[in-house]
Amino acid sequence: GDSNFRQHSGGALAEARAYHAAVLLPDGRVWVGGGDDLAGDAHRSVELFDPVTNTWSKGPDLLEGRIEPRTVWLGSGEMLVLGGLRTASTASDIVEFWKPGRGSRTATSRLPFGLTGHSMHRLRDGRVGIFGGDSGNGIPRNAHLVLD
Repeated sequence: GDSNFRQHSGGALAEARAYHAAVLLPDGRVWVGGGDDLAGDAHRSVELFDPVTNTWSKGPDLLEGRIEPRTVWLGSGEMLVLGGLRTASTASDIVEFWKPGRGSRTATSRLPFGLTGHSMHRLRDGRVGIFGGDSGNGIPRNAHLVLD
């Protein structure tokens, strides 16, 4: 049958990646960051897709490579990037904020431990809840963290 999916002519990602994060930004662009090149190397790179012009552009790199990072859009105009694997068995503890208007990122703090495989959600009061995951060793954590 007919499919609603089609490859766009705007080109592909500059770097092949899997296990990355993708977020729709308020201006309509799509932020794609982190991931794995399937050779075990964590990407630091960020790419932005503009569906209006059907083009990709490079964004500022993440502060460290992250496989399966988690992202959440904050009401302040920033996106939170948190956790993910640095290597096959070491999880990231860096808390990173990304501002699309300025195309900048900053690290403001660290988690009490590295975390990957967790879920992360913006709570109604604006804080961010971080639940579960592991530290890269495959052993689940009963983590429940709240970021103010």
